[in-house]
Amino acid sequence: MEPRRTVSGAGPDPGGRRCFPAVLLAWLAVGLAAGPVLAGGDVERRGGAGRGGGGEAGEDGGGSRSGGRTWGDLETPAGLTLRLESGDDDEGPGRGAAVRAVLHNGGTEPVTVALDPRLADLELRAGRTRVRCASPQDMSPPGLHGAETVTLEEGADAEVRLDLLYHCWDRLDRVRRAAGENPAELGVTYRLVLVDPELGEAVGRAGRLEAQTTVRLGPTDAAEPEDAGGGDDEPLRVEARKADVADGDEVWLSVAVRNRTDESLKLVDHPTQFRFEVTGPTGTWTCAMDPWRITPLADLLVRLRRGGKYERRLELTRYCPAEALVEPGVYWVAPIYDPYLADRAPEPVLDREVRGRPAPVRVRQGGDR
Repeated sequence: MEPRRTVSGAGPDPGGRRCFPAVLLAWLAVGLAAGPVLAGGDVERRGGAGRGGGGEAGEDGGGSRSGGRTWGDLETPAGLTLRLESGDDDEGPGRGAAVRAVLHNGGTEPVTVALDPRLADLELRAGRTRVRCASPQDMSPPGLHGAETVTLEEGADAEVRLDLLYHCWDRLDRVRRAAGENPAELGVTYRLVLVDPELGEAVGRAGRLEAQTTVRLGPTDAAEPEDAGGGDDEPLRVEARKADVADGDEVWLSVAVRNRTDESLKLVDHPTQFRFEVTGPTGTWTCAMDPWRITPLADLLVRLRRGGKYERRLELTRYCPAEALVEPGVYWVAPIYDPYLADRAPEPVLDREVRGRPAPVRVRQGGDR
């Protein structure tokens, strides 16, 4: 019977005629068993002290400041404060319903923070009415979710606009009605997120800053279409209803043409006869579809009786460029009925442009670009 051969980690001798002594094999077994213990100790130190450093930082000891590995709760930087200032300097939709939250670094060291309205929570009070308005988007770390980052040097300020309608939406009108012509009390809690200035990554929460002020909220941002202004001087109206959507990938809007004349009329039923002027966080846009080149047939005509309305539900994102609604915030959308097909219709139809007043559309989430 041939003797059984044992192959060690070092391998047999070239002739394969001899095996390692039993003592040597036992010694190798002890050494291999101790290996995992040593490796485990090395993993425990990774990201902290260098190998064999005895707790002192080695060459890669700065790993605690890279790759977000130190994410957690940190101390609020000394001297960092929050104040609130008047929000809008120009006329326009939403005027009087915004404030500027100003971060000030009164410390002696530069601080890099995330700057975004979605890091703020609001509370409004008017008499016995109190509403709390949390951020419409969860900004849970460690991601920045598209937030801007800014480095505050000693004595520097950085501000972010807080749109009260974006945070509070329908609840804002409750406070407006309670306040009337009097100012309402506003409290803002801003969640600090510190950022690694070299990597642009969040590294930790650093507490909260709070500030209070008073604001005059003015009239409601948009009445329901049935209660909107207009009378004999506006026999025809086009209206859009306010809308609240999760994100800007798909935004639907209800629009209507209302006949307040003394007689019935007809119009061409086609979505390309609407366009929209949009103002919001991404700028100002004119949103329209490509014109329809086909002559409309009689079955596309709609009769609008006296006092009646023609209503459609339209996908705003089909009219606007892809980048128009990507940022979170409130967009003011003015509908326009443009009957460019009237001269090709088989019989007389509404042939004049009708413009509506802006309605708010809230996009709650976004910024992950």
